[in-house]
Amino acid sequence: MKGQPAIEFLSVYSWTLIAIILFTVVASVLASAQSKQVYPPSYCYITIGLPCYGMYVMSNSLGTFSLIIFTNELGVTLNFPNNAIKINPTYLNSSYYGQCVPTNAVVGAVVSCSAAFPGFSTSLGTEMNPNFLLSYKICGSSCSGTLAVYNTSGAAEVAVSPYAAHFRNFVELASPPSFGTVSPGNGTYNYGSQVSISENTLNGHTFIGWTCAGTGCYNGSLTTNTVTLSNFIVETANFR
Repeated sequence: MKGQPAIEFLSVYSWTLIAIILFTVVASVLASAQSKQVYPPSYCYITIGLPCYGMYVMSNSLGTFSLIIFTNELGVTLNFPNNAIKINPTYLNSSYYGQCVPTNAVVGAVVSCSAAFPGFSTSLGTEMNPNFLLSYKICGSSCSGTLAVYNTSGAAEVAVSPYAAHFRNFVELASPPSFGTVSPGNGTYNYGSQVSISENTLNGHTFIGWTCAGTGCYNGSLTTNTVTLSNFIVETANFR
């Protein structure tokens, strides 16, 4: 008889208790989801010989900027002509062209291709699944002269991320690679970052100087220097 009131209470109010519990669980899940901005990691694929680190899409009120980073593992030096990258973003009826650096990518070089979508911006977190076409030439004894242009396609899955970081890519090469080493190597940095470059000449060889491409890069004979990344920069330490 002592348990009868408890049984009556549960039978009358059980559905109310269940509803309260469900509401609490759902409310906490929704609050947790709304309190975070989760961007799934980018996925990028070109071909086995050009493994892709990823594709990044950044957007602000002025437009959208894309960056594709991959490695040259085809076993030969590649030359990237003008408009080497052609990107077709999802739900845009236009093609956008961009450049790849370094223009001549030796075996193992990290390559960055970028393109802008002028006047187009989209909400943060919006998923874009662009397709793109990469054009390149295979260099023989040199990358000059008339060379056949090869094309390979790629695809990516990526969510639009904030543009505040202003990523800039830095590529550093030793030429020839067996004559010396360079530091810090290749990397992606925030806009305005300062990068200290240096070379180490191997025995039997001589350091000639730096040649470079990109706004703010360093051309000269100093063994060490500092560059400020306001754009894509390629620094090459030349040896003989």
